[in-house]
Amino acid sequence: MNNRSKLKIISLETLKVLSDFSPFPILVIDYEKLLFSNIKGKEMIDQFNYDISIPDFYHYFYKATVPLKKELMLLNRDLEREWFDAIGELIEFEGHTAVLIHLIAKTIKEVSEIDSLRLSRLRGLMLEINQSILQTGDTHRIFHLILINALKALENASLGSIFIKQDGYFEVESYIGFDKEIETFHLPVQDAFLYRSTDGRMDHIVNIPKIQMDEQFHPIKTFAGKEVFIKSEISSPIYINGELYGMINVDSLKFDAFDETDYTSMEFIRNNVEIAISNQLLFTEKSILAMHDQLTTLYNRHYFNEQFDLIKEKALRYNESFNFIIFDVDGLKSVNDRFGHLVGDQIIRKIAQELQRNTRKSDIIARYGGDEFIGVYFASKHVDLEEKFKAIDKALNSDAWIIGGNEVPCAFSFGIANFPLDGNSLDEMINVADARMYENKKKKLVE
Repeated sequence: MNNRSKLKIISLETLKVLSDFSPFPILVIDYEKLLFSNIKGKEMIDQFNYDISIPDFYHYFYKATVPLKKELMLLNRDLEREWFDAIGELIEFEGHTAVLIHLIAKTIKEVSEIDSLRLSRLRGLMLEINQSILQTGDTHRIFHLILINALKALENASLGSIFIKQDGYFEVESYIGFDKEIETFHLPVQDAFLYRSTDGRMDHIVNIPKIQMDEQFHPIKTFAGKEVFIKSEISSPIYINGELYGMINVDSLKFDAFDETDYTSMEFIRNNVEIAISNQLLFTEKSILAMHDQLTTLYNRHYFNEQFDLIKEKALRYNESFNFIIFDVDGLKSVNDRFGHLVGDQIIRKIAQELQRNTRKSDIIARYGGDEFIGVYFASKHVDLEEKFKAIDKALNSDAWIIGGNEVPCAFSFGIANFPLDGNSLDEMINVADARMYENKKKKLVE
């Protein structure tokens, strides 16, 4: 992080002293986990007194190099909404770039004032969602942010969920207030309240003031482990490009929980959600195109260079090593000259497919030039990689194409370098691997 050197360094001893004098919950977190909390903070998180998402908390303040105040709504273990002022700041704590957060509960008077301005706030929240799309490609985080904002806007909301339609089922994409077991929930479309309330049309928002108990209705488990019954729900379909994409549900443990104002708020949310998801899908599509080579669908050179910098920094920080490989298609110029570039492209695609099929998801491989591929392989021995790729090259070479009675060669040569034994920069790794690749190519010609 560029601003890391400017961050305030706070020690464990300082936090302990701060905790002794603070009447408020104090949390120190990184993107994934809690690093420190005082007693009140532990009560909030460890005892499931509140439904707290550490990644969301971190996201609110990960750019706050000076203290920043945010208004947060949390669900308590009884699924009641409570409001807090959160003051967060980016710090350095025990070698971690972390966020220090103070949580201050709002008074009833303040909450009343907040509710009187909820539609105004809702506009700001939807703007936050659309800005988030431009800052992250994390669809799950965006959906979670949508739900947080929906629960903020609807006064009697207790739980929220977003489902995506997959064939004849709704699959859970994001949720608030529910236990994790909801992640395995596959809801037949015809069993959804939205479907049943619209006679299968699912073409408008429905406000269900009293959910009737029947054979398909069961209690749900909350994040705090309680079993409760949903008593009312407001549910909205999500349409993208004229097709039913999913639905957003906001539930309450009260009968007659939602009114016309909530319906209007849900319409506003639905419209903005559809815009947000459309923008996100377009953003994702453009991101994929920007990351991948069009001919082979492997990562492209620009993306590989960016990832290598991150991989190198991590390896240096944790004293790790990895293998770096350059692959070069054998005789591609001759193939292009004799059979044309379309055949040459087919050779490139075929080799790329085999390399990708033999590269784990944890590794990375890219097309680096016209006939050149480049890869990073973790937790792999040099000798094992050499044997594997020699076998792949041999299999490709023995399965040559025949065009017009002529055999079209399909083979590659490769060279392996080790980080950090053979260098500490991308240029150094390329030079070493490239030299070894040409040595191997010469040996093949002699053989």
